[in-house]
Amino acid sequence: MIDIEKYLVERIAERCKKLRLDLGIPMEKISDKSAVSRIENMKIPKSGNFITETVVMDYVNLFDKSLEEIIFGGWANAQVPF
Repeated sequence: MIDIEKYLVERIAERCKKLRLDLGIPMEKISDKSAVSRIENMKIPKSGNFITETVVMDYVNLFDKSLEEIIFGGWANAQVPF
C-alpha cells in the first residue's frame, strides 16, 4: 500500500530544502526557523499540519513559485510513486 501522506511530505521537504540551499538563504529569512527546520526534517507535529498556510505562502512569495509548485512540484518534476 502506498502512503500518499508520507510521499507528499518527503517531496515537499525536498523541494523546500533545495529551494533554500540553491539560493543560500538561511532558514530564518524564509519564515519561523523552527517551522522551516521541521519541514526540511520531515517532522509532522501533533496537530498533523505539516506545513501551515502562512509558511507555504512565505515560500511562494520569497521564491516566486506557485502554491502548486511548492506542494506538488513542476510538471517536469512529476513522479508517480507506483
